[in-house]
Formats: sequence, structure tokens, C-alpha cells
Amino acid sequence: MQELIKRLKDTIPELKGQNASTVSVHSGCELLIQFITRAELECNEFQETRRVMLNRGDIFLANVKSSRGKIAKLSGPFLTQKNVRILTHSRSRVVLAALDFASSQNQGCLSVFVTESQPDRSGKEMVKNLEDLKRDNLSARMILDASVAQALEDIDLVLLGAEGVVENGGIINKIGTLTLATCAKAAKKPVYVLVESFKFIRLFPLNQRDLPDEYKYAPFSSKSEPVAERTPMADYTPPDLISLIISDLGILTPSATMNVGELLAFKPDGEATPRSKRGPDDSMNDSSLPKKKGRLVTSTEASGETPEGDSADDILHLLEKAEELDVPQLDETSVRKLLNTFDKRVTRNQEMRIKFPDQPEKFMESEMDLNDAVQELHALAAAPELYPILCESATVVPQLVALLTHENTDIIIATIDLLQELTDLGEDIEDEEGVHNALSIMENVVELRPSAAETLAQQGVLAWILKRLRSKIRFDANKLYVSEILSIFMQDSTENRKFLGDLDGIDVLLQQLAYYKRHNPSNPEETELMENLFDALCSSLMLESNRALFLKGEGIQLMNLMLRERKMSRIGAIRVLNFALQKKEGVDNCNKFVEVLGLRTLFPLFMKTPAGGNSGAKKVGVSGDQIEEHIVSIVVSLLRNCGDAQRERVLNKFMERDLEKVDRLVELHFKYQEKVSRVEANLDDDESEEAADEAYLKRLEGGLFTLQYIDLLILEVSSLGPSSMKERVLKLLSLRGGSAKDIRSVIREYVGNLGSDSTEGDLESQRIMALLNKF
Repeated sequence: MQELIKRLKDTIPELKGQNASTVSVHSGCELLIQFITRAELECNEFQETRRVMLNRGDIFLANVKSSRGKIAKLSGPFLTQKNVRILTHSRSRVVLAALDFASSQNQGCLSVFVTESQPDRSGKEMVKNLEDLKRDNLSARMILDASVAQALEDIDLVLLGAEGVVENGGIINKIGTLTLATCAKAAKKPVYVLVESFKFIRLFPLNQRDLPDEYKYAPFSSKSEPVAERTPMADYTPPDLISLIISDLGILTPSATMNVGELLAFKPDGEATPRSKRGPDDSMNDSSLPKKKGRLVTSTEASGETPEGDSADDILHLLEKAEELDVPQLDETSVRKLLNTFDKRVTRNQEMRIKFPDQPEKFMESEMDLNDAVQELHALAAAPELYPILCESATVVPQLVALLTHENTDIIIATIDLLQELTDLGEDIEDEEGVHNALSIMENVVELRPSAAETLAQQGVLAWILKRLRSKIRFDANKLYVSEILSIFMQDSTENRKFLGDLDGIDVLLQQLAYYKRHNPSNPEETELMENLFDALCSSLMLESNRALFLKGEGIQLMNLMLRERKMSRIGAIRVLNFALQKKEGVDNCNKFVEVLGLRTLFPLFMKTPAGGNSGAKKVGVSGDQIEEHIVSIVVSLLRNCGDAQRERVLNKFMERDLEKVDRLVELHFKYQEKVSRVEANLDDDESEEAADEAYLKRLEGGLFTLQYIDLLILEVSSLGPSSMKERVLKLLSLRGGSAKDIRSVIREYVGNLGSDSTEGDLESQRIMALLNKF
């Protein structure tokens, strides 16, 4: 009998050397050997053993031959709808059988797109096989491998074969399958895998490097050729890219294939099971396996040994030594090591249970190792900021869920304890209060001594604030307080603004604000958090280098998207754009804003100022006058800083719909002229220089600043645009009792207060006076 098994195993390499799928040959041979050699343990006589083995071999062969027909029928409901468009890869006999069956049952048309499947162009052979079926309602067409993304727009589903199905539900198949499945997931198209059950293989790869070379490369490749220079013929497609696996055992989700023990130990119908099967908990509930109050015992406890030093003095001594130990801090690297260890021990336990299903003493050690790995993951609960690493793992979370159905109740209990601790949202109140108190001290210090903000930022507080904002933790009072401290740090410190840019703080702020692009804050506290972030971003954009980082981080695009949405963030986006586009430092941002079609979103707000509702102007404490000030300032910056082509597009906006935007400008002129007049009527008659400065500031606050920008905009449009714009302005002014003198007076006062202490101020004054002379 041993000689027979040896010869069967020696045959496997010979079969692998043929021009065939190495994976399916290996899995099929292993399954056949396990299936037929069980007769040795069930029969006492040689002749009876021989008869049973031959009979089982015939049964196994019959099952293999009938598997494609079963799969074809099971896949029928997915393919027999009218006018189905299917994309498949390479050549698969089971896919061919399924399409043959579907075309015979389908009343509509089946359109099949087949990838060329380089380097052997097996897709060409698949197209020929489909054409040879001579079905009137079946058409086949070959496409290039590189065109799958474009083809996916026109198809309904992806149908694939597989050379092997691994233990985690992924598949090994012809090179290019991974690319196709990735594109299909991005296009939200279902991926169905048709595969025979004998292709289920004991392998648990996590990536492409885990595939053995014998599976990855063609069996007829030159062995002397370096591995790095050989062309891979197969790749591994993970289970998250697969919708369903259809086999002769039934329709399975990828996660359902993880228990391959059932698949590798099936019996033919009607054959008696020689051994009594254990219940789900029997394997590890024997008296031979010691337990200790709901957990697995260690090897020391199982051997009956007791730890030394049971006295109180010894225990105190051990505790003192423990305090002296340097416990390593949990970081990203250590978490990945924990997850990798857990993954390996889960896989090992699965392998041992499959290999020795009725011999618990063989898999007891792997069970205890698995329990230890679960216990080690409890350390992760102390570092919730590292949870994203756990969530990014494609295997650990599904494995934890799968352990809830483990055959050992101790493993189930340990897993439940772990999940409870990981999902516990409770925080240490003392720590939370401590952080709040520390932030309060910083606020008080900066209030008493503003220059301390720069010192605190350089000492690491600013880096900590950005880390706190970036961490994926639930909203709380401390996160709000952190955003407020950041806003204070940015208010009056050029050094802190520069340091923020050096720490990639502009990207952090944009990432945090991106959530509010399509979501309103859930409560007033979160609204305040959003406003603090906008305030910090506005202050930071007063530094030229930060405007470049804002442009590079696609801040213009994000603000433009916020303008399109009727959400509360739209008001903050208007403020940010005003800071990003003004002065000569905003030239690049102005051109970019026009290029991303920002004028389409800006001018509807110019025509009708948002207030209340979902736009949130009232909710965020911003008046309509303030919004109009920002919008007018943005338009002025666009006309001042844009290149010739972009400026022309801005001017064309004022020409649309019978000059309605010119009418709006004149309407705003009279609105703010009236506001300024009411302020002037309440001013004192004191003519001192100090009183005059104070009066000017009151007028600016009362609407003069906005009026100056409105009149400057009227001047720009009338001078740079066609003559019809100027005529329309003068006509409207005359109809409402105004005149061009009013605008000239406001502009002259504006130029007089620009200041001549800089070259930029002189040039701007000269430019405006030149426009005024043409008006």
C-alpha cells in the first residue's frame, strides 16, 4: 500500500511537467490520493481494499467529468437573461461549457468579449471554440488585454475560470486576471468564477510573492533562466475582488470557501462513513485536553508544573522586576507584526485541523498558539489611532469573524472578548480632562503673551495638533478645542503659518474639510469645528508659500466643489477663495479657478446671495453683507490677476443674459451707498485727524469697503468691456438719481488710502487712475 501511494505521488511531478495547469494537477492529484487511500483504513483484506480503491477512483473520475455540466446549470440564472454582455479572460473549458448551455437556454443574445490573453494568445482559441458552437444567439469578439477598462463600460458581468481556488477564497488564474478583476471592481461590475471542486488547493497566499514559482511560471519554461527574467503565466486574485464562486458543490461566496476541510474529505453518495464523526466541540473538549476557566491552558499548566515563588514576598519581588522592564511602545511596525503572526497562526490551525480532523492531540499546540495570538491583539485596544492598520488588512478582520464559528468554544470566547475590547468606545475620563486642561493652559498663555504661540508651535504642539486632527477618532470636545487652538496659532504669526506649511498642514486641513463637501455638521459643536478649520486655512493663506501648497493640494478644486453643493461648507469655501485669490500672490490660483470652471459656480452666488437653508449662512453666523463682500472681492481679484484669456472669460460673464450682472452691480452700488450714508449721518462733527481716522474706519465697517470694491468692479467692467456695458451703467445710474461722479468720488478716496509705501501700491494706484480717466 505504501508503494502504491509513493508511486501515485511520484506521478504528480510528471503530470506537472506537461503543458497543463500545474495548480489544478497538484490539487486534483492530492484530492484523488486522499480520497482513494482511505480504503486502507476501512478494509482488512487486500482484495477488498483494491476493489474499493478502484471503485472510488471511478467515482472520483465520474464526479470530475460531470462537474462542468453541474456548474453550467448552476450558472444558468446569471447568463440566461435577455441580451447579456459578458467579458471573459483567456480560455476556460468550464466557461465554454457554461456559455454553451446558456446559449441553448437563452431567448436573447449572448455577446461575449474575450481578452487576447498574452503572451500565448489563448483568447484567440477561446473565440474559435465559441464560434465552433454555431449558436445563432452567441457572438464572440476578441479584445486587447489593455482595453479591458474601456470594454467594462459596455458589459454586464465578468465570467472567469480558475486554475485553483486557495483557502481564503482567492483564485490563481492566467496572468491578467488580477488586472481585469481590479478594473471590474472599480467599474462596479460583478465577477463570477466558474471552477471545479477538485481545484480547491491548500494554499493561503497574501500577495503575488506568496505564490510558489511552480504555479507562477509555465511548466515548460527554462529552469536555467533566472526567475526574475521569466514571464509569469499566473497571478493571484484576492477574494475581495470576486463576487461569487460557482462550483459543482454549489454557489459560494469567497469567504465560504475558507473551510476546505469539507471539500477535501467528501464521500460518495451512499457510502457508509467508517468513522464516527465528532460534534463541533468534541475535538477540543476531551478530558485529555485540560482547560482552565474558559481559556486554553499553557504548556506549563498542562504538564502539571506550577510557577515558582507562590509566597507574597516572591510575588511582590516579581512585580517590582516587572516595573523595571522596558515595555516597547506599540507602533505601526509592531502592529503589522502582530497581525502577521495572527494570520500565520490562523492558517496553521486550519491546516492542522484539516490534516488531522480526528486527532486533537496533533492540532492542540496550534490551537494554543492561536489563542495566544488572539490574546496578544488585546494590546491594540490601547492604541485606537492604529485601528486603520487593522482595517486595511484584507485577511485579519474576516479571520476574526470566522473565529466566531470556530469548533473550539475557548477560541470563540477569546475572540468575543477581543472584539468587545476593540469596539469599546469608552475613553479614560481622566485622560480626556487632562488633555482639555493642557489645551486650556495653552490658550491662557497665548492670550497673555501672544508671542508664546510661536514657541509652543516649535516645541511640538503644532505637530501634535495636526496628528490629533488627522487621527480617525470620533468627534469630541477635545478635537473641537484643538481646532480652536490651531486657529489662534495661525492668527497673527507668520512663523507659525510657515511652520504649518512645512508640516504639510495645508493638506491636513484640506483633508479634514473635504468631509464637509457633501455633509453638513451634525451639531453646533461640529459646526464650530468646521469654522475653526476654515479660519485656520484662511489665516495660513496669507503666506505666499502656503498658497502654492494650497494650489498643489488641489484646494481650488475642493473649494469649487463646495460651492456647487448646497451645504454649510459653501460659506467657508467663499472665504477661503477670497484669501487664496487676492493680491499678486494669487495669480496662479486665479487662473486655476477659471480653468476648473469656477465661474459657473461663482456667478450664480453673485446674482443671488445665499442665506439660510442648507447653505448655512445663518447657521455659521455669517451675514449676507459679508458674503457679498467676499464674492465681490473674488471677482475683483479675478479681473486683476488673471491672464488675458482668463480675464476675457470673466468679462464675457457680464455680457450674458442682456447684461444682467451689470444690472446687479449697479443694484449693489446703491444698496451699499445707502448703508454708508446712514453711517455718515451718525458721525460726530469733530474734524481732528484722529477723529477723521476713526470715522473712516466706521465707514469701512458700515459698508464703505464693499462699496469701494463694487465701484472698482464697475470701473473695470466699463473700461475693459465693450461700450455697451458703460452705457448700461450710466443709464441705470441716471434712472435712480445717481451719476458717474459718485463712483469717481469713491474710487479717488480708495486710491488715496492705498498708500505709497510700496511699489505694488504705487502700481495699483496708477492702474486704477488710468481706468478712472477712461470712465
